Amino acid sequence: MKKSTTTTSKSDSQIGLLKLFQNWVDTSFTKSIDSWNEQAFYQHVIKKLDAKVDLISDLPELKNLKPKAAKAVVQRLMKQAGEQIESAWELKPSVAKLFRTSIRVHMTDEDGLLPCFDVEYKAKTEMGIVTISVATKRRNVTVTVDGKAEALDFLHGQVVMVGMRGG
Repeated sequence: MKKSTTTTSKSDSQIGLLKLFQNWVDTSFTKSIDSWNEQAFYQHVIKKLDAKVDLISDLPELKNLKPKAAKAVVQRLMKQAGEQIESAWELKPSVAKLFRTSIRVHMTDEDGLLPCFDVEYKAKTEMGIVTISVATKRRNVTVTVDGKAEALDFLHGQVVMVGMRGG
């Protein structure tokens, strides 16, 4: 049996960071898509309210609200869902201190049902810069970890220490 070799080998730290971020990203993607769907639901409700459709049987919570108040509540909920689309990609505060995060949400085409997310977590360490990039297209999620070996080792150690402290 032959072993396949590659021209570039990944360090243990790079693999560790990759696995850790893949787990975090799976959770973030799920939360983000849930919020996206929630926002779409509220947009649909607002259209129905604007068309003066009686939604009480579907949404009994609206029973005691006047139409203007009901619309205001739904708009607030829609705004919250929109904010949660991006906040789902934020790291835990204890880990976030190590990174600068940039998030971009976009649609790839008019026929797309899900948004695409481009997220970059960049850590500036004493040993160099580490960039962890996330790209989604439909339900395909790609995570890459780039940086000098020394910087990867240093950052991995910092992330492990934060985890040991319960962060």
